[in-house]
Amino acid sequence: KPYTKPGDVVIIGGYPSDGKTALSLQMAYRMAQDYKVGFFSLETDKEKIRDRLMANVVQIDFDRIKNRALTEDDWKAFAEKSADMASRGFTVVEASGMTATAIQGITLAYGFDVIFLDYVQLVTPEIDHRAPRSEQMASVSRQLHTFAQKSKTLVVELAQLSRPEKTSGWR
Repeated sequence: KPYTKPGDVVIIGGYPSDGKTALSLQMAYRMAQDYKVGFFSLETDKEKIRDRLMANVVQIDFDRIKNRALTEDDWKAFAEKSADMASRGFTVVEASGMTATAIQGITLAYGFDVIFLDYVQLVTPEIDHRAPRSEQMASVSRQLHTFAQKSKTLVVELAQLSRPEKTSGWR
């Protein structure tokens, strides 16, 4: 039976637009009941992450938030959930352009028990930028793995997979 514990690294992989961010936001929000959780968004700004999370928690259509078309019932639902949302140890960090070292520093400064990286390929490598991309990402991966083990922080990395090439069929 699989399980995670402090110091582990978990990778959630999927193709673009497969719901990795939505899934990880749900996981992070649930974990924030019991742990200090940092959600490092390397691709999406803080406001969009907040709106996506609120739509999920309050169970309202995300498009109504985006289009600023909330109803009176929506506002009431927000009010009912606001105390619970505020009580959780959940912090979104805009992390565009950050290195693994910067992410580690913020994690330690905030005292996060769990961090989510959305998504790991956007972490800025700290090795020679002329090195092959595979070496750059291996370096980032090693840094985060070492950090997780030494600090006993659970690290959840979202990884975007490449879509397979379309073929004309079997030959």
